[in-house]
Amino acid sequence: MLAIRRLFLLVFVLAAPPLLTAGLYVGSQYLLRATNRTIDPKVLTYAAVAEFIIFFWVAVLEARSRWSA
Repeated sequence: MLAIRRLFLLVFVLAAPPLLTAGLYVGSQYLLRATNRTIDPKVLTYAAVAEFIIFFWVAVLEARSRWSA
């Protein structure tokens, strides 16, 4: 049972950050189109990179806190 739990934690760490980043990136693009606004594409790319790093860091910390429990 412990091995399955740890496997799910590893899957969470590897899958959650890209999914959350992609969701926010697509949502931002949709919001910009819906409101008829424009923004430099580099800003969206840099924001996505920063979000990915932050989401990955939080996922690692969450997995670390639940690893031995």
